[in-house]
Amino acid sequence: MDRAHFRRIFLENCARRSRTLQSGSTKAGSGVRGKKKPVDKEPVEIARIAAENTEQAALFVWRVAGLVRQPLSARRVRAISERIYTILQHELALTVSYDEEQRELGRQGREWSSKTRLAYAAHPHYRVWEVDYAAHNPHPLEIGVWMESFYAMLPQRITEYHSRVISLPFLLAWADRELDFVIHPWQDGCGRHATAMVLWLARVLGSETLPLFGWKEEHYRAIKTIEGHTGYFARCLEMPLA
Repeated sequence: MDRAHFRRIFLENCARRSRTLQSGSTKAGSGVRGKKKPVDKEPVEIARIAAENTEQAALFVWRVAGLVRQPLSARRVRAISERIYTILQHELALTVSYDEEQRELGRQGREWSSKTRLAYAAHPHYRVWEVDYAAHNPHPLEIGVWMESFYAMLPQRITEYHSRVISLPFLLAWADRELDFVIHPWQDGCGRHATAMVLWLARVLGSETLPLFGWKEEHYRAIKTIEGHTGYFARCLEMPLA
């Protein structure tokens, strides 16, 4: 697989899945409970910035996946994941817009910590609201725990794949579903981030084929169950890029 082909699949998948790339929209979807705030830019400008960021993310993912040495550590997975998010959200990050919500979460986190002796803290880029869309809808203060669990589990899943315990479609579907449907951690860009992580994972695994996604509606119909999403990814891995 060459870089040009990887780039084409990366950009196409992000475009098919992302409202931000399609229309420049960063407004909350119907499953959001709370106060997600749109980026204070015109939709055309948002779409332009998102497209440029996606180009940069495709290049980063190609390069970093080629340098990965296995076995991967949870710490390394987390660093790559957070770097991908930073690239995708360059000039679109909304942290400053949520100062009040972050302060309230900080207060709540200290209260929880005093009662449980566990550390609770709000990540500056994790959502500060609840979403009906997420399968488990972890509280904003618990997203960090869920993400650390994902980062720890992914290397184990890779080992299972190499041991032929699980298939490539299952592994890619599991990673995509955990990030975008089970946890849905970020303030914005969960779909683009999950897409980038899936393609990074496929390259790390040495797959000669990449999944070519269907359009957004098909993707999110399948994601509701791991069985449905695994079947969807099996079809995506067989889809040629015209």
